[in-house]
Amino acid sequence: MGKIYRGVEEQIQDAIARGDFDNLSTRGKPLDLRAWRETPAHLRMGYSILKNARVVPPEVQVKQDLVAAKARLDDASLSDEERAAARTKVNELVAVDAVRQERLTRQGKPGPTRKRSRGPF
Repeated sequence: MGKIYRGVEEQIQDAIARGDFDNLSTRGKPLDLRAWRETPAHLRMGYSILKNARVVPPEVQVKQDLVAAKARLDDASLSDEERAAARTKVNELVAVDAVRQERLTRQGKPGPTRKRSRGPF
């Protein structure tokens, strides 16, 4: 075992001795790795870094904002003016989401409206 692994193992054992792992919500339960396996391999590291930093990817943030805007639109206490503003917000977010999805779908794939660049020659 290398020096790094021994150092990590010592830190884990010290944490166990201090009781740092005693109150984990997943204690005694198997890890759910479905999301990890379902994520394309080339995106796993980046998504893991974003998740650990508590940063939400833009496409996920748009979806979350859309859910919140739709919930606001369903609020019965809104005035007509507030309801119109909420409807406008929902429509804007639907459009942003559609553009992002289209961009992701077409990324790297020339479609009927997009021509492949042949360069200067």
